[in-house]
Amino acid sequence: MKYYISLITLALILIGYRSYPADTPKLLTLNECITVALQNNTAILVSEEDKKKAMAEYRVARGQRLPMLSFDIRSQQYPKVTGLSSLYPLYFDMPENIALTYYDSKKQKDEEKNEFSRYYNLGISLGVTAGVTLYSEKKARTQETAKKGIKLSKYQSQKVIGDVIFNVKKSYYSYMIARESVMLRQKLLASNRERLKLTEILFKNALKPILDLTKARYESSDAELSFQKAQNEEREKRMELFRTVGVQDPGGNFTLEDKSDLRELAYSPEELYKLGDQYFPDLQIAKTQTQINRLKVKVEKGGHYPEVELQAGASYENGSLGLTSFGSDLVKPGNWKPSGFVAFVARLPLFSGGIVSARIDSAQADYHKALYKEKETVLNMQATIDNIHTTLRELQKQVALATLMKENADKSMLLAKKSYESGAGTQLDLHEANLSIINAEMAYLKAKFDYLMTMAKLSSIVGLGEDSLCKKQPEKK
Repeated sequence: MKYYISLITLALILIGYRSYPADTPKLLTLNECITVALQNNTAILVSEEDKKKAMAEYRVARGQRLPMLSFDIRSQQYPKVTGLSSLYPLYFDMPENIALTYYDSKKQKDEEKNEFSRYYNLGISLGVTAGVTLYSEKKARTQETAKKGIKLSKYQSQKVIGDVIFNVKKSYYSYMIARESVMLRQKLLASNRERLKLTEILFKNALKPILDLTKARYESSDAELSFQKAQNEEREKRMELFRTVGVQDPGGNFTLEDKSDLRELAYSPEELYKLGDQYFPDLQIAKTQTQINRLKVKVEKGGHYPEVELQAGASYENGSLGLTSFGSDLVKPGNWKPSGFVAFVARLPLFSGGIVSARIDSAQADYHKALYKEKETVLNMQATIDNIHTTLRELQKQVALATLMKENADKSMLLAKKSYESGAGTQLDLHEANLSIINAEMAYLKAKFDYLMTMAKLSSIVGLGEDSLCKKQPEKK
């Protein structure tokens, strides 16, 4: 369902340009792409299922400490109530009681044919049994571990969402630069073609050597090849953008946002460290995993502690089942009597053959590994922030230098045009000036792409958007 909603949303965004004039294509913003990707990405759907699984595992761990109620059918043994003939055989063997002794002897033989044992009767019990754990260190720590598992699944989901957003930004910026690169390559191709035509005319008039003509042909072919490569790359980047968003390319023309406002970073490395400690998903996952492994050590140590349970039950019992009259004794109402019990059960492990100690050692090893992993994650985060902070300053200089190159190239083009109009310059001078402008713009594009991607990487670490990370532009008066 989410897929169709996303497809309809993106289709309305991209196809909506048809209601505009032909020269006014629809604007496709970065936020629109991110919104559709978050609705449609399968990795996010998988992370949601992981969160449900973690919640279910917590309910399992919590349920082990809650009262349990069950219906039981079980067999039991009931001690026999011994008759007087068995208790006082000498009295009943006296001569004046010969008849009674004979009768009792015959009755005893008949009962022996019907009995399971000479010392107990077999019975059956039907009833309800309830039990609750009053104290269990192992179960308590297991519940805490499962609760931390819910927290871990949330951080893992945040990481997946952050990765999706970063990938969409990367695809969006790559496609944006590819589009601009195509336009520049097209200008370069047109300039080289004009230069080739001019060189051919000059060569025919014996004003240029064959070397200049060969060079002009090579540069024109190279510019055409570069233009075709740029077109292929633009097509690939467009496909990659829609693949990252999670829908098929609906076709049509559209424009992208203008990302030429490259503002300066407003935070110091120390401030970025603090933001990363609070948000960076990898670090939060590592910290939570350390906490879980610490609890697992306590879970295994709980094997040395006692467990106390309270049990209670209510049932109907039949303790008069005979061997030959089992069926009649089972359905006879007078044989069934109500019964109940309440009991405390305490278990204290005395010897486990070293199993508990070995499990504790294994859990402690995992805990130490998690500590090392957490420390490594902190160091990597700080190193990445330092590198990004330095890289952004350098890219700011590169952007400023590329901007200066563009300004100088524009001035050169203006001078070349004036010289050409006055007759002092040639079209080759115009071509060289135009080539300088294109090269400066290409350098600016590369610096801009690197700056946008570096800022996107920093945003995924500290959890703030690019607008919040950068200094605000002073208001124009």
